[in-house]
Amino acid sequence: MKKNLFIAAGALALLTSCGGSKTGITKGSLSEFDSLSYAMGVNIGGSLTQQLRDIPMDVDVVVDAVEKGALKMSNKELKESSDYIMNFMSKVRPERKKAIMEQRRVEDSTRLANGDTTKMIRPEADPAMFENDAERKEFCEKLGFNMGGGLKQSNLEIQTVWVGEAIRNMWNREEVKMTPQEAGEYLRYYFMEKLPKLNAEKSEKWLEKKASQSKTVKTESGLIYKVVEEGDLSQTVKSDRDTMKLHFVGRSMNGKVFGASHFADLDEHAQEMVKMYNPDHFDEDEPIAVTLKDVFPGWAEAMKFVGKGGKIHMWIPSSLAFGEYGNRREVGPNEAIEVEAELVDLVPYDYENSPECLNAKASKEWLAEIEKQDGVQKTESGLLYKVERKGSKVCATKDTDCVRVHYEGTLRSGKVFDSSYERKEPITFGLNQVIKGWTEGMKLVGKGGKITLWIPSELAYGERGAGADIGPNEALKFTVELLDVNPGK
Repeated sequence: MKKNLFIAAGALALLTSCGGSKTGITKGSLSEFDSLSYAMGVNIGGSLTQQLRDIPMDVDVVVDAVEKGALKMSNKELKESSDYIMNFMSKVRPERKKAIMEQRRVEDSTRLANGDTTKMIRPEADPAMFENDAERKEFCEKLGFNMGGGLKQSNLEIQTVWVGEAIRNMWNREEVKMTPQEAGEYLRYYFMEKLPKLNAEKSEKWLEKKASQSKTVKTESGLIYKVVEEGDLSQTVKSDRDTMKLHFVGRSMNGKVFGASHFADLDEHAQEMVKMYNPDHFDEDEPIAVTLKDVFPGWAEAMKFVGKGGKIHMWIPSSLAFGEYGNRREVGPNEAIEVEAELVDLVPYDYENSPECLNAKASKEWLAEIEKQDGVQKTESGLLYKVERKGSKVCATKDTDCVRVHYEGTLRSGKVFDSSYERKEPITFGLNQVIKGWTEGMKLVGKGGKITLWIPSELAYGERGAGADIGPNEALKFTVELLDVNPGK
């Protein structure tokens, strides 16, 4: 992680923080040094000294407000602080700064005009940045509240007394217990090594405890679950493409909600965001529609144990959830999670009428007709080809050979989806860099020759298709001129 990531978690959060929910933040005590808290404070203080030196702040007011913002303030109050700071920094500060510079210019011009060439030494932070002391205090409080909100959102075990101590040391340019470089190194160590290890250990113990509870089941993968209601077991998820309509709430080990379908289950900050982006329908509480591919592996595995209308409670190891990187601030690296889910409805995937099934049938019929044409040959893999112009004896023989070609690719319908002729420029590539049908087909013609390939989907882009034109299980046609061959390059 780069140092600016840690600043974003602390100091730069002062511009974006809107609060959080459960955290491990305490006031703490100066009797025992806390490395994490002090390092966070050094990063925050360093950002303040670099970015806000032109603002005559009262650092004691800022520090007191940081503690209050982290420990006592509501999300609504923190949101108000964030809005205030964003407005001041984006609008008020630039205007005041411009006015200060203009005033200094006028003063310097007047002094020089009167013959005074003395160089003026002015304070780095001009008192004119604020209209009065009351505004100055308000800014410092709002700034501190907002930074405290950023700490609150971090979901880390932080002592505000040590954060404040470091901010004061940095702002006042006092001797520090950690230099900015040392703080950055410690934070890199903490977030990349210590925290993942701590979370893994806590997760293991947490999961063991959950597994010992009544009626819980542990699978071979490590998933732990308890069926709350079986539901209709004649209607269960059978395909990873079945659509599940779910109500759910997901929490970290400490109970912090990272996602929910019911508005009331979201924390205050998430509710604010939902209201902002969906003001007319924020509390309608519609179930989410997902497939097994849309959820992480542990969740997908658990949903196979209940039927339509069923409810399940699951505890999922990190390896089957958000893994070693976690999920932003809600779930840490290597942290296990819990999810409660209700399978409200189930819509089985209609494979017979799906694009992959229809394309597979149509492609098979199309290739069968092509195979009947004069001059068309078929390889063991199923590739169909016709040599239009044989070319020389120089040909590609290995997958590592490099070829230069002109080509046109079309669908069954005849629609051209790709063409080097249209681009008016041949293309060069290694045979190990393209679809299997090309790799095989380009060995069937010599340099200067021309060949037509009809490629079944399993030798092309398979069930996934490619881009907007090539659907799943789509057979393709290519007309190719082999312009040059470079063996083994």
